[in-house]
Amino acid sequence: MAKVLFQKPSVQPAITVKTLWIVGLIIFCILLGLSVYFLPFLFTLGLLLAFIFSLFIFHYPYIGILVYLFITIARPQEFLIGLGGSIGIERIMAIVVLISLLLSPKIREQRLIVRSPINWCMLGLLLAMIASTATAVWKGQAIDTSIEFAKTCIFYFLIVNLLDTKPRLKGFLWLYLLCIGFMAVSSLYLYFTGNPYIRMGIQRATGISKTFEDPNAVAMNLVLAFPFLFIFAKEEGFWLKSLRILLILVSASTIILTGSRAGMVVLIIFAFIFSLRSKRKVLALAITLVLLLLAWTLMPLQYQERFLTLFKPELNESATASAQGRIVGLKMGVKIFLDHPLLGVGAGNFPTAWALLYSGEGPRVWMQPHNMLGQLLAELGLIGFLAFVFFLFVAFRQIFVSRRRIRGDPWFLFYSKAIEISLWLLLISGLFGHNLYRYNWYFLAALAVVLDQLSAQVE
Repeated sequence: MAKVLFQKPSVQPAITVKTLWIVGLIIFCILLGLSVYFLPFLFTLGLLLAFIFSLFIFHYPYIGILVYLFITIARPQEFLIGLGGSIGIERIMAIVVLISLLLSPKIREQRLIVRSPINWCMLGLLLAMIASTATAVWKGQAIDTSIEFAKTCIFYFLIVNLLDTKPRLKGFLWLYLLCIGFMAVSSLYLYFTGNPYIRMGIQRATGISKTFEDPNAVAMNLVLAFPFLFIFAKEEGFWLKSLRILLILVSASTIILTGSRAGMVVLIIFAFIFSLRSKRKVLALAITLVLLLLAWTLMPLQYQERFLTLFKPELNESATASAQGRIVGLKMGVKIFLDHPLLGVGAGNFPTAWALLYSGEGPRVWMQPHNMLGQLLAELGLIGFLAFVFFLFVAFRQIFVSRRRIRGDPWFLFYSKAIEISLWLLLISGLFGHNLYRYNWYFLAALAVVLDQLSAQVE
């Protein structure tokens, strides 16, 4: 069970937080006034609005984590002019929300921070990535990857400390599902109105943001949200349930149009897992088979042929090469691991190592392994492998332990199953995708800690 650290302050601080706020406000106003003479007016106005928004976030950290979730998944900074920049709005928001949490009464007055074994697992993974820099082929890439994961750790820390009530958790999950819906709708919009994206011989739906632009990335983001889309609560009204159904239909359609075989396979696996774990298994399986048959019938011919290449590779040479590339990537990952067994070749360094160390005298091969095991072994070595396996063990254990305490609350039971199934889907997708650094692993781990905290309250 996750625990909290509680310690009452014994000495009144010489300088209060209120005093610091007043001094900071005075300094900011002076600097803002001076900036009018040296900076464009719109830039100064932007600073003022950002400061006002930051004050709001400092007072309501929960709103901050919602904004940060939207920025992380919808990524408006990548397609809206003015939200980008060298520092990045995502990092700025992470810093603002983190500071607001640390200055909140919950932390400042009572020293309350959620403790969980998963915290140490996250720290262990971060240290493994940092340590891999010592043996990295391209040290700069290893450092950048470690910094990105540190940002993920901050996101994890904020989730486990701010989602401390059931209403907050529900609001957070609904925003997550709406962000997923935005991703699906924007992909469909680009598919039907943008420039056609042709790959592997078919037109494929892509993401509107740079980070999740790849069709496979879009498909996996959508399919990993399906377990949470199926948390139907009795207290939800007609419109919320209708919204869930709409999001399910739109997301499933988008997955098909991405042409992602991995996404489709994982979606089918989820459908059967969900059916087999329902109370009415026979009925659920029958409905699943009917829906799959209906989807196949309505699916355009080019996507039918794309998915048939899983069983008949000769139908498409590009698809055959893609499948063979995954096998070659796994073998290369094992080879790199055997040559660099302890710390690997550095976080994020698989393509660089393949190109510079293992391409021989022929053309350099800048390829990803396209499977998580090869990526993990090659980039982080034995230490990283053990750290990740322990992370998974602790996460699953925390889910199962928490579930025993919440049998009287159906919503929490469905919620725990959604986390568990999503983790299994991530493991399955790791067989044909290099997903070690996907936010989903650590997002789900944070939700498992929240489950543990709230289940203790239910008990």
